[in-house]
Amino acid sequence: MRAFFWAAWLGLCSTPLLAAPLQGFSFAQKDWELACDNTGACRAAGYGVRMGEVSVLLTRNAGSEQHLTATVTFAQIEHDIPADSTASLLIDDRDFGALDALDDSHFRLDSDQTTALLQALTNQRKIEFTLNGQHLPLSSAGSREVLGKMDAFQRRTGTADALLDKGDAGDDAILAQPLPPRKLSPPRFSITRSQCR
Repeated sequence: MRAFFWAAWLGLCSTPLLAAPLQGFSFAQKDWELACDNTGACRAAGYGVRMGEVSVLLTRNAGSEQHLTATVTFAQIEHDIPADSTASLLIDDRDFGALDALDDSHFRLDSDQTTALLQALTNQRKIEFTLNGQHLPLSSAGSREVLGKMDAFQRRTGTADALLDKGDAGDDAILAQPLPPRKLSPPRFSITRSQCR
């Protein structure tokens, strides 16, 4: 009888406990690549027209109302990047302002700059980053495919949260951040000697 109670409890809990975890994946198209992990977070990386000069990392967590963040990394092959360097974003030769320095070679875009960059990528605009006055073009080749895959993985396609194909689908369709696993305690019950017969 005791075995029956344990089997019944395990049977009730087996579905949530043994549910298949979210599987991450990776994808690459031309000058852009994407990696999404088992928490639902996605990171898309795009590279410069000239190899090794500049790269952009776009990050977005799973869940509704999660904003896209963007950082830029510069690489100087011939010499180190000097301290107190300045960087900015140019789209179709329009200056969108200075970037926030994280260190000598990494810079962060603010929300307005990130929105402008995303629009430029989806519309195949001319995108450049400047570092101490030097213009470094960013390739948009493959960006639409990568951003579309990010939307699809996070189930944002057709919602107002989508990066590309926006629509009026409800936010309940969007992939939620997985909850941390809960530790379940076995049920408390007492069995009399007569019940075990």
